[in-house]
Amino acid sequence: MSEDGRFQMGHSKDHYPDLPQLKVMVGARDPLGMPVATQVVAGNQANAPLSIPALAQVWSGLERRGLWYVRDVKMMALVTHVHLQAGQDTYLGPLSALQVPPEEVVRAPQSAWSGEQPLLSVEQPNREGPMEKIAEDYEVQATRTAVVNGQEVPWNERRLAIRSWLKAEAAGPALRKRLERAEEVLPVLNARKQGKRRLTDETALCEAIAAIFKRHQIEGLPTVHITE
Repeated sequence: MSEDGRFQMGHSKDHYPDLPQLKVMVGARDPLGMPVATQVVAGNQANAPLSIPALAQVWSGLERRGLWYVRDVKMMALVTHVHLQAGQDTYLGPLSALQVPPEEVVRAPQSAWSGEQPLLSVEQPNREGPMEKIAEDYEVQATRTAVVNGQEVPWNERRLAIRSWLKAEAAGPALRKRLERAEEVLPVLNARKQGKRRLTDETALCEAIAAIFKRHQIEGLPTVHITE
């Protein structure tokens, strides 16, 4: 593979130098699963811009717009969304932490926890047939805007935050174990011990406590009182 080659490869994300990477863009029509666009492209480029020529192939093949695209997180870039909106198309997919920062994720559900915004029930039939509640969600609106072909395109993006009962049940024991480990460390954090330097400043002690919370991924959960 040379720099002036006609087809460039990317590096393997699994760190295997003998496995050069290329990318295949596929658009399929549901519920048939019938491919309507297939493109093999070089692997040494970002994912986001690759969606646009693939979308153009879909539009050309189907000869229609107003389509609904279900996509993965790599295809949810703003540059792709604005091209879909400009053509009156819609999209559904997960947003990454770059698109929705963690602090926004923490702030958004406050209206649901306070009761100002009702939680919606997500249900599906169980094995016996009756409907079973499997999750709760709430919806927020986000105003997006971007420029395509020199024209500013604004739109409202509906964002759903979903709490799965099954996932919550699986995460609960792990969270309790992390809390227990932190509770074991905190009481002896500043205990007297030969050869150990004690923290005599409250600011330094708070920083040490915050580091423990971060290490065990329990920030914002425990409440600690410091007494002198």
